[in-house]
Amino acid sequence: MQSKASSVAEDLEALLARMRQRRYPETLPVLAYYWLKTLHASGYGRRQWKKLSSLLRRALGEQLPDSPSHQAIVSIQARIQHAQSPFLAMTRSEYQQAAALPKKWIGV
Repeated sequence: MQSKASSVAEDLEALLARMRQRRYPETLPVLAYYWLKTLHASGYGRRQWKKLSSLLRRALGEQLPDSPSHQAIVSIQARIQHAQSPFLAMTRSEYQQAAALPKKWIGV
């Protein structure tokens, strides 16, 4: 049985891999939002969110500051740090952005 800490690291690595494969970087905020919802639904607890936050800080150091991936990671980290639940509803601008994208771009 794998530890929860390694599971968190694997979850983040899976997200980063999907971000690198993304053909349309403008869809990264939507990917990040639904990824967080998936983590919440899987039963992430306080320790997992804390570990994820730590791993995100490390990942930020590896991203170019103005890259779409960097911005998506900052958004994820902000949701975790500033909300009781990181899966809170999308902001109006995130929702409008997601609604404007063709469904094939966001994997729906």
